[in-house]
Amino acid sequence: MNKITSIHNEWMKRVRSLSRRSGRETERAFVLEGFRLLMEAVASGIHFERILVDEAEMSRTELQKIPQEMIIPIASGLLARISQLQTSPGVIAIAHMPEAGKNILEKASFIAVVVGLSDPGNLGTIIRTADAVGMEAILLSSSVDPYNLKVLRGSMGSVFHLPILHYADEMKLINDLHYCELQMVAADISGSLQLYEANLTERIALFVGAEATGLPDELLRLMDMTVRVPMSPRVESLNAATAFSVIAYEIYRQKLDFQA
Repeated sequence: MNKITSIHNEWMKRVRSLSRRSGRETERAFVLEGFRLLMEAVASGIHFERILVDEAEMSRTELQKIPQEMIIPIASGLLARISQLQTSPGVIAIAHMPEAGKNILEKASFIAVVVGLSDPGNLGTIIRTADAVGMEAILLSSSVDPYNLKVLRGSMGSVFHLPILHYADEMKLINDLHYCELQMVAADISGSLQLYEANLTERIALFVGAEATGLPDELLRLMDMTVRVPMSPRVESLNAATAFSVIAYEIYRQKLDFQA
């Protein structure tokens, strides 16, 4: 077996293993594809195992920012066989998951809490929006893995900008927020306050729930505030990522006005 074939077989196994959440969680590693995502990860200090690059793309100037010993040129046909995408974007990397720093919640003034979300596109949008409005962390419980390739691509690299904390126990999550004195605000179609009537200038943890059912009733009862987004009576509801984005931007606006 020649060296190229050996590398190809090794990476096929690694990518196949890391395409599953269990594999990613066990190895604390994930796969990313695409030059834009790669460079976002590099700029954010993500550590890599290896980076496979299409031989035809080796002259790209951005590759000069990466230690050359990490890069393995590989034939287009082999890269296409390894890729999880329909069309390979020319680069595949295996990277290590970053560790969230300690005491994040104690210092944070604006964070996202995602409970029961299953759609990777929605989570990618939520992470991108959280980054855009200056949130300082994402808390996840019973939700899709943020290192799912669809989430990574949907976030357009924002997943590398924010610490992500995972909670298996939702009551532990609630207790941590109480301890850090973050006001818990939930997006809810039956919220007690219309969004633009709410005072959202405090330190806030913005909750969003599952696409079809929202947050469980037992969590809604623990919220400091539930807010609803006003909309035309022709529309029954917004999807989770859209509702989150509308509320997040209103909080951001109010915080900017408050600080002015």
